Parts: sequence; structure tokens; C-alpha cells
Amino acid sequence: MDDKGIDARGLAPLLAEFDRIRQLSDKSQLAAEIARLHRIGVASLFEFSSGQDFKDSTTVVAQLDQGGIGLPDRDYYLEDDPKSVELRQKYRAHVQRMFELAGRTPETAKAYAATVMRMETELAKGSLDNVSRRGRGRGRSV
Repeated sequence: MDDKGIDARGLAPLLAEFDRIRQLSDKSQLAAEIARLHRIGVASLFEFSSGQDFKDSTTVVAQLDQGGIGLPDRDYYLEDDPKSVELRQKYRAHVQRMFELAGRTPETAKAYAATVMRMETELAKGSLDNVSRRGRGRGRSV
């Protein structure tokens, strides 16, 4: 890999994608953008793929799985015990740092990280927990 070349280009290769997303003006455009991202291989909010049937390994079937959250399980977003609260604080700080490394001011990065947490928490509320997902045949996070 050309690490020096990749580092030199920074975020430039992604700017067109960021601009497309930034230009979405209302929720009605979201479905089309998610579909476009899936067509180019970016799993957004969910994953749709093919794989072995969990009950008949000689058959390949369509598979649909949840996604859209950065923490390993929905419970990390929903539990109020001290460890979960601390983990969310650390995750939010990590997300903020990623925005800062992408060139945002600390204030803007903090606001963006808060938005990410709100969005992921709402997605987590509608997600199955890992135990329930195993019962449906899917045991891996996307």
C-alpha cells in the first residue's frame, strides 16, 4: 500500500461523498441516498447480502441484517449502569476526535458527536439485542 500517498491525499477522495450527503435537504431524499450507497458497496443502516442458509448449507439465500450503530450491541446505548454511561462518554469523545481529525473545530466536532450519539441511540432502540439476533440465525454485527 502507498501509505505516504494515502496520507498525502487525506480526506480529498471522500469529499464528493460528504458533499452529496451534506446536500440532502430533507428526509424524503434519504432512502435514495442509502440505496446509492448500498449500490457502491457502503452498507448504510442495514446490510443486504447473500449467504448460506442457516438450516441448509447447500442453499444460498438473501440475508438482511441490522446496522448503523458503532458500539457492539444496542444495550451499550440503552443501559444506565455506570459502566455503560462511561463507555458512551468515551465513545462520544472518540467520535468527536475523529471529527476533529477530519478538520472540524472542537466545538463543531462536539456538536457532530452529540448528533451521532442521538442518531445511534434511536437506531439502537429499534435494534435486536445480540441474544435475539442469534436466535434469528445472524450472530455478527454489521
